[in-house]
Amino acid sequence: MEPDLLEAIEFARSINSRVARKRQIAYIARLLRRIDAAPLKLALESMQAQARQINARHHRAEAWRDHLLSGGDANLGPLIRLREEADPQILRQLIRKARREVEKSKPPASARKLFRFLREMDETKPLPAIPEKN
Repeated sequence: MEPDLLEAIEFARSINSRVARKRQIAYIARLLRRIDAAPLKLALESMQAQARQINARHHRAEAWRDHLLSGGDANLGPLIRLREEADPQILRQLIRKARREVEKSKPPASARKLFRFLREMDETKPLPAIPEKN
């Protein structure tokens, strides 16, 4: 990105007045018309792709957490078979604690820990799809 364009964008972020910000955005638009926008477009698409990947990882971990909490140890078997590096003892302990917290209407601290554990597993290698019930 050209230095004057970068400076104009940073300055626009610091402006509080709506009219002044609108005027600054018009200036940025004039600067953008003068340059080749293809590299900026590629960088933006790359950032959006990364955000989609992070979002997908988050949803996979969430789905597995909900699946494990709904079925307990019965639903844990397929995950352990598919991901041998997963520590079944830690997972079982977190599942049991999370279920107890729900029963006692306590804050979901263990469910959050289970989610973080699953998310870390997904970062090293994507979690498998949740097996469908027959």
